[in-house]
Amino acid sequence: MGSASDYSSDRLDDITCQPGKYYITIDMNRHFYRIEDDIEIPTTATLSGTATEDGEDIEMHHIQPAGENTGVFECFTYLCPGTYTIIADNGTRAVGTSFGEVNGLLTQNGTVTVTEPTLAMVKADFNTRALTVVPVTSMRMAGSIVPTKWTLPAHESTDLKYLGNGVWGAQVTMDTKPNDNDPERIVFVMNDNWDYAIKRVKNTDDGVALEANKYEVEDVPVTRGTYPVTLDLRNYKYSFKNPLPTGIETPAAGDLEIRAVKGGLIIRNGSESPVSAAVHAADGTLVWTGTVYGQQRLSLRPGVYIAAGRKLLIR
Repeated sequence: MGSASDYSSDRLDDITCQPGKYYITIDMNRHFYRIEDDIEIPTTATLSGTATEDGEDIEMHHIQPAGENTGVFECFTYLCPGTYTIIADNGTRAVGTSFGEVNGLLTQNGTVTVTEPTLAMVKADFNTRALTVVPVTSMRMAGSIVPTKWTLPAHESTDLKYLGNGVWGAQVTMDTKPNDNDPERIVFVMNDNWDYAIKRVKNTDDGVALEANKYEVEDVPVTRGTYPVTLDLRNYKYSFKNPLPTGIETPAAGDLEIRAVKGGLIIRNGSESPVSAAVHAADGTLVWTGTVYGQQRLSLRPGVYIAAGRKLLIR
């Protein structure tokens, strides 16, 4: 039906409406009402229009912490000057040709106008018809092994750069010594705000979710070192992996004494000069790299590791 009013005149009239099932919004703060044809809650939502990144349709992520249809969707993307709509579907028929925005609420057959380039999190809730757009000003890591630890704002050395298509990444060094009661771990934090903490989904190897979305999550375990870090919020995965170099060469490896001990490795540099070293897991994941001046002790989980061309078993 699609009727609306700004409720601005002094004269009050009755609202006319035909019999039927409608979705009615009344906003007493902004003196606004809207009556629309009711819709079924969608199972998919797609961002489409001239304002989308690269001008391509972007499938929004369905937030489903319990694995059931919630009708709530989000998308991390770069918005360009132009317009976009959200096309919703329930798998059998379109539940609305498209949705735009009026006073922060989703409205049928409308559009959303973008005037300034914005890297943003777009969230659409078809239960409340709320459309929320949050500019993303930073994506960093906080944790026991970063300079600022758990204090926000997080240290700039853990900045991840936006690489496009919902992906952030950077080469990051995390070598701050953790406390005895605070094991090596990190979380991703958007906008230096704990309301936007991003953690690993429990019982997954690399899945992530915003903690605020009610998924069962946990901090990301990672040992100290330098990593190529990737946070993919189009597919909701993270990665600290680095391909295992052919030959596994370590500069001046002959100067290093590497010994497996319970719970980790001890790397001892017998030369008078600093020596670079790297430790990989058996599957090729880079777990630590750094410069050894004297002795370096690494805390590692049980498994097979490779350092200076040697395979070592940690129990």
